[in-house]
Amino acid sequence: MGLIDQILQSFGQQSSGARQEDQPLMEAAAALLDPDNSSGGLMGLMQSFQKKGLGDIVGSWISTGENKPISGQQLQQGLGEGIVAMVASRTGLSNADVTQKLSQLLPVLIDKLTPNGKVPEALTDKEIH
Repeated sequence: MGLIDQILQSFGQQSSGARQEDQPLMEAAAALLDPDNSSGGLMGLMQSFQKKGLGDIVGSWISTGENKPISGQQLQQGLGEGIVAMVASRTGLSNADVTQKLSQLLPVLIDKLTPNGKVPEALTDKEIH
């Protein structure tokens, strides 16, 4: 089982709100963090958010401190409309639903993927699967 699979399984078990219909969104969120994807995985996501002036928010998800919240609008700005549309297409959700749900999911997922405030090597070296 890969790192992302382990985190998704852990997240699903710990979140009483995790429902079967949320699985495609969780898988799409995990794919965004995969270093093999075209957006560059977690490192690419961090760079994209930093370029848009949102680096402190993503940085809080990685650090050991409290996670800063992100709005759906900020998330769309950080990810870009193309990525939001791709996730919407993959999941069958509207763009608004994608940004709203990812604004709740990504902070928790990234926080769990970065224990001790560090990005694991598996998320930077294309050995995530």
